[in-house]
Amino acid sequence: MKQIRENGYEQNDVNTLFASAKLMGLLDADSSIVAQKLSSQVIESLLSERELARSNKDYAKADQIRDELSVKGVEILDGVGGSTWKYKL
Repeated sequence: MKQIRENGYEQNDVNTLFASAKLMGLLDADSSIVAQKLSSQVIESLLSERELARSNKDYAKADQIRDELSVKGVEILDGVGGSTWKYKL
């Protein structure tokens, strides 16, 4: 699950799914952050800002952006070809 909207799911569908899963006891209280996800456009914008910070060797700023995304339920995956992301579950 890289980006929910690119897979054709609407935010309301995602909220309903996670509310149902939480009701059934499949998710703990901390998983409710998933229902409040950032849009892919916001995430991509922050990733671009992070890449710029990394290229300028401003690692404190890059780490700050990574931490901000993490708190908001987004996991950054750094690789040889660049950074990708996914929603945490």
